[in-house]
Amino acid sequence: MFLISDRIQLLPLFAITAFTLGFLAYSFISGSKVLRSRMESYLGDEKTKVLWILFQKLVGFIFLGVLPALALLFIPVTL
Repeated sequence: MFLISDRIQLLPLFAITAFTLGFLAYSFISGSKVLRSRMESYLGDEKTKVLWILFQKLVGFIFLGVLPALALLFIPVTL
């Protein structure tokens, strides 16, 4: 059985898990047809094309960069 006894050894495992969960959230949110259709109904077709790309990039930055980084920063590790 695989046991991890040290918190330092948990950091890579937690980083990979946080990134994977962030990628799943990003892929479901950025590919949502419901959000895009609502955006089209409020803004029209031209603005939606531009803002949808910006929205996808922002969601990717948040879920793939900011949230995993913040999660790793708040893990207490003593060397």
